[in-house]
Amino acid sequence: MLNRRNFLQIGALSAAALLTRCSVKKSERPNILFIFTDQQTWRAMSCAGNPHLSTPALDRLAAEGTRFEQA
Repeated sequence: MLNRRNFLQIGALSAAALLTRCSVKKSERPNILFIFTDQQTWRAMSCAGNPHLSTPALDRLAAEGTRFEQA
């Protein structure tokens, strides 16, 4: 069974594996930050089209970064 702790461990290990396989110089590596919100559905942000919520900080992060809608 996949619980939250195992999910985060798998995500961290996957990110580490991707970064170690990069053949670019250290100074050219991208900064990757995974943000997982707790107890929130995918529709609980105004950037996802919810007209009843105001989430300016998450909206700014979504606009400046990459948002995976079907992950």
